[in-house]
Amino acid sequence: MLVGKRKRSAFVEAAIRQKLQRERQTVALRNPLASIGDGRPLEWSSPAGVSAWVRQLRSLDHSREPGPPGSCGS
Repeated sequence: MLVGKRKRSAFVEAAIRQKLQRERQTVALRNPLASIGDGRPLEWSSPAGVSAWVRQLRSLDHSREPGPPGSCGS
């Protein structure tokens, strides 16, 4: 027996939760742009626009700047 008589409901509940989570992840991975709908930046209309958009985001991300040796930014 995989689980005891008193733990079957908890086991089944956990299994269902895991399966539902996997299903949601699968749907999200199949259509990643669906999560943002029509709110896509206009820059995403061309590869050059996407590259410029990414560069701009990275320039705003100060955590990417190198820090002193041993720090998180190095």
